[in-house]
Amino acid sequence: MLSGGNDHHAYFWDTQSGQIINDFAYDRRVKQVALHREGKYAFVSDGGNRAVIWALPSGEKVSELDIFARQAIYVSARFSDDGTLLATGSPSQRVELWDVKTGKNIGRWQALAQPDTRPPSAVVYDVAIDPTGRVISGTSAGIAQAWLTDAQ
Repeated sequence: MLSGGNDHHAYFWDTQSGQIINDFAYDRRVKQVALHREGKYAFVSDGGNRAVIWALPSGEKVSELDIFARQAIYVSARFSDDGTLLATGSPSQRVELWDVKTGKNIGRWQALAQPDTRPPSAVVYDVAIDPTGRVISGTSAGIAQAWLTDAQ
């Protein structure tokens, strides 16, 4: 299990023993965590501009997201099943795709306003990467969109 919180730490837990396997310390409170389905990687981001992908169970840093914004806040994150990609969603309607090994951004989309919906755009609450490589996003307005990528 992976958890994070206001104490500026993210913890990777052994669910059998209840013991902490890894303690990832940050300078700000941890805002978002995501665990790879098979436990290969952990994604942890804070309230500033630090977003790191960690190898598990070793706790070694794999990459840090190459963020261009002054402040990057993520409200959703999901690894591809094979662990090569990470999709993120933000409160600013941004959907992004990242290379896990390098932390480089390989795709960026804006969840645009949809006709005849209220609100017309909203927070990207969930992201996923389907088996064909498409990034799927869902917003707080109930709008789902599929994004084509070069990973297909």
